[in-house]
Amino acid sequence: MPSELSEATIKSIIEEISSKTIDDKFFIQPLTQESITEEFSCLKENESYIIRAREGFLTGKKMTLQWIGDHYGTSKERIRQEEFRAWRRLRYHENASIFSRALIYQIMRKQGSLIVEEDSHESLTTGFLTKCSRVPYATILHTNLAILGTLPEDTILVKPRGLLLDNIDSVSTINQWESEGRFCLIKRDLQFLAESIIRFRFTRLYKEQRVYLALRTIGKPAHSTKITEVYNSLFPEHPSTEHNIYAVLDREKYGVVWIGIRSTFALKEWGYEHPSKTLFNKVTKIVEKKYKETTRPVPFTVIVTEMEKYRQVVRNSSLTIASYRNPNLRRRGKYTFIPKNPERYKKKFSKRS
Repeated sequence: MPSELSEATIKSIIEEISSKTIDDKFFIQPLTQESITEEFSCLKENESYIIRAREGFLTGKKMTLQWIGDHYGTSKERIRQEEFRAWRRLRYHENASIFSRALIYQIMRKQGSLIVEEDSHESLTTGFLTKCSRVPYATILHTNLAILGTLPEDTILVKPRGLLLDNIDSVSTINQWESEGRFCLIKRDLQFLAESIIRFRFTRLYKEQRVYLALRTIGKPAHSTKITEVYNSLFPEHPSTEHNIYAVLDREKYGVVWIGIRSTFALKEWGYEHPSKTLFNKVTKIVEKKYKETTRPVPFTVIVTEMEKYRQVVRNSSLTIASYRNPNLRRRGKYTFIPKNPERYKKKFSKRS
């Protein structure tokens, strides 16, 4: 509030409004354009018109100096000078408490909320009262919101594309704000502000980022069909087919990795890595290694056990195919395997012996 209003005066205003001991017609009923106009009595007729036009009270839209100049048939510089004189009168100390009382009422009527939607009629009234009371009124970029008060200088409400995956949900955003003490807002305002910013961030995401978030929402390795389903529920304004989602997943951006199972992907942040070899090649290497060590057929159960050292997730059916239909292996018995050319391993084993 302006410096002329002491803390005691402001408390007195709040007490008066709370107890309804003052004029109900002006202070208790919602502030309207008519009630504001009554306070323009200190202005000349043309000054009153200029202020009401500039503040949007005439048409609901703020008029430009050029538009008003054309209306009066004069220059916009002349209109600017008259507007400056009008504001000096409105901000005169005798009017300050009137507008400050009205602004305090606005805040109390909204139960302490300091957030205003820019495209609402309320924003015109609140914006005018903050100017009259010399209270900071900051517009929050990209959110269609304004806040009564000043924003921290180092606050970046909308982050660049490269950092959009940080604090992408309202809960973590609010927790960060509260831990840093950046805003003196009620919980409802913080929630509304965070959700508005998150909505804007979502519109700025690359498709790879949206796919990453869909997979992160699932929280575990998933087939492209499931990822597509979650993607479309999170981003209904950007629907996509499974074919397109698979193509994006296959690029393995933002830590997305294929885990060796057909059309199944996970995240590196969960501890998964892209398999360095195909399943057929890995099974071949396991059998060759074990046969080289023992010169005995390698049981399928050993292949399964060894594979767990290289891959976190693998379907048993895929491993069965990679073993039984592997062109580099021969089957010995029902469940055991040897390399395609076992003789060379026997010779090496014999020489070492």
